[in-house]
Amino acid sequence: TPVFRNIKKSYPNSKLSVMAGKKAIGIIRHNPRIDHLININDIPFKGWQGRARLFWYIFKEHFDYVFSLTNYPLNSLIAMSSCAPIRVKTKVPRCSLPELATDWMNNYRFLFTPGTFLQRHYLSLLKPLGIQGEQEIVKEVWKTEAGAKKAGAFLADHKIAEHDFLIGITPTAG
Repeated sequence: TPVFRNIKKSYPNSKLSVMAGKKAIGIIRHNPRIDHLININDIPFKGWQGRARLFWYIFKEHFDYVFSLTNYPLNSLIAMSSCAPIRVKTKVPRCSLPELATDWMNNYRFLFTPGTFLQRHYLSLLKPLGIQGEQEIVKEVWKTEAGAKKAGAFLADHKIAEHDFLIGITPTAG
């Protein structure tokens, strides 16, 4: 989310489209900074024919910039299919042969060094957009009314009051 935040802060009138898989969609679905959310796992994009439809769909969007936060070869193929003049990706030190074979499809490649703060690396990918220097690393989660009601019901069911002191730990947050 810091990437979305900094793009919209620098370019408030930009149209920000985000492609994600089903596992990430739930976390970013209600982010008001995202203008268009593309679920790569939607039925029309499944299988070989679906991937061809995805490439055609991305091409028709006429993106100016494409950023691949991860180093997967499929992301490079998607970026190339966009025909965007600026295609940026994450590169890792020990990459796979398919990644090496698709690296040329991106005209900017930024090396991620293991141990580096991941959000700082993601923000470094924005340099071709002219977004440099100290950007805000603010992680944002947007709740829905239904989610707030569900959380309220959970707290009430467990007799947790608003003034209670709570600590939450997520040991598998990656």
